[in-house]
Amino acid sequence: FYYFEKTKNEHYITLIVAAFGIMLLYLGSVSFFYFLFEKVILI
Repeated sequence: FYYFEKTKNEHYITLIVAAFGIMLLYLGSVSFFYFLFEKVILI
């Protein structure tokens, strides 16, 4: 039972880290495309 709780907690933490990483990647790509679009408009 203790092992189950430990693995469940680790899985939850891993899920949070993965979601945070995906969010960071998504925001990074969005800001990158925004700056690219802005440079194209300014040129």
